[in-house]
Amino acid sequence: MLPGRRYIDFQEDRIGLSCNRQLPGEKMKTKILFVDAHDAKKRVESVYPPLNLAYLASYLKKNLGCKDLSLKIITERYEKEILSFSPDMIGVSCVTQNYGLAIEIASFAKKRGIPVIIGGVHISNLPESLNRNFDVGVIGEGERTLSDLVRLFEKKRSFPENELSKIKGLVFFNKKGKIIFTGEQELMKDVDAIPFPCRSLLDIDKETIFMMSSRGCPYKCYFCSSSSFWGKARFHSADYVVDEIRQVMNDYSPKKIIFFDDLFIADLGRLRKIVSKIEKSGINNKVTFHVSARANLVNDEVISLLKRMNVSAVNIGFESGSDETLRYLKGSAISVKDNINAISLLKKSGIFIAGSFVMGCPIDSKKTIMDTYRFIKKHKINDFAVYVLTPFPKTKAWDYALSKGLVSNDMDFSRLSIDYEGDYRDKITICPNMSKNEIYSVYRKFLRLHTFRRVMSAVDMAFKRPKDLMKAVNRRLRFRDIGGYN
Repeated sequence: MLPGRRYIDFQEDRIGLSCNRQLPGEKMKTKILFVDAHDAKKRVESVYPPLNLAYLASYLKKNLGCKDLSLKIITERYEKEILSFSPDMIGVSCVTQNYGLAIEIASFAKKRGIPVIIGGVHISNLPESLNRNFDVGVIGEGERTLSDLVRLFEKKRSFPENELSKIKGLVFFNKKGKIIFTGEQELMKDVDAIPFPCRSLLDIDKETIFMMSSRGCPYKCYFCSSSSFWGKARFHSADYVVDEIRQVMNDYSPKKIIFFDDLFIADLGRLRKIVSKIEKSGINNKVTFHVSARANLVNDEVISLLKRMNVSAVNIGFESGSDETLRYLKGSAISVKDNINAISLLKKSGIFIAGSFVMGCPIDSKKTIMDTYRFIKKHKINDFAVYVLTPFPKTKAWDYALSKGLVSNDMDFSRLSIDYEGDYRDKITICPNMSKNEIYSVYRKFLRLHTFRRVMSAVDMAFKRPKDLMKAVNRRLRFRDIGGYN
């Protein structure tokens, strides 16, 4: 076991007793089932493990005690798991496009007398959409609020209205049917006080471990709700980050660690410290890292630090090949020239580049979108993904869509899926200069380019590294790697 206050060990083979096991004569434990409501058929939703729920679990264990709680996290077979685990309460987390699924899960539980809490980005950014099947909603950062809720439940075995009103960060229906918001919960200033996520509750691929080293983003892009959900961007210290890396190395011996922060390199001073500590520990000789970056922050020093850390892949939201569209989406601080410079520096260093792009904003036209298409073809980044802009709550895109009557608090939120395949005619778009048919036609053009790139990459790998090709195919079948990352 690693030293320090942050490490909480739940694994039976480490301490001889699982926290979920009950000894004879012990009082009944409060059984909490955490549910990640997502569409397992969509690969983009199946890649990332629900670390948010693992953080909540570890925080509850630390603050309420291991002996009084029995926790489980599930990502599928919801009805079967609810019946078999028979929880005292359920906590559901979901993104906006899966809110309908979350309601279905809650309805199933409510019919069996199980109270249900809803949390996550959707209810936090659109609390007015609270559904009657949920007893209460947790708004924003959930650790403190959920701890207070569990304490209340352990005491009352229910959620009395007068007691809920005393807990910050909640929404619920009062007896008159009115939605009550209890006020914002104070953000945790010292995020290092949060214990490492309880990965033993997750079904994860030991070769690829996901981590988060920060909460939130210092930027406010047109389409992103991260800053609204997390509030001020807060970063774990270099000590915390490297301690967690040591823990996952000790527990899983991964080949790859993926940081899926909004922006891993945002704090250059912290990055320097992380790299220095990783080098001193020799971790960079044992595992590769994948991180996120922003094009205008990539320079020679950052590249040098990433190489020393043994970063093999960087994900950048390039968003567009049109300066006009890029300014609209991300502000004046970034340009296509910045994108090109970042690509050039990363290519020279041999770091794999995975780029994401957005098409279909209110000022986009076929010309600006084709600028992006030509940008991708010309600069030959290693892998890319293109998304049709989706107006999610608490974003400028949502405000625009709301002003046009395209979205509402009680809409069918599945229409906001970021997957533009299937019946695209039912998806919400906010590009008045193009019809849905025109958008879909151009979108398919990007997909064909992406498929061609993948085929050529596979052919090249088959000749040069046949063993690596088979490994890549196996990873794809397990849905465990980020698209295109080596």
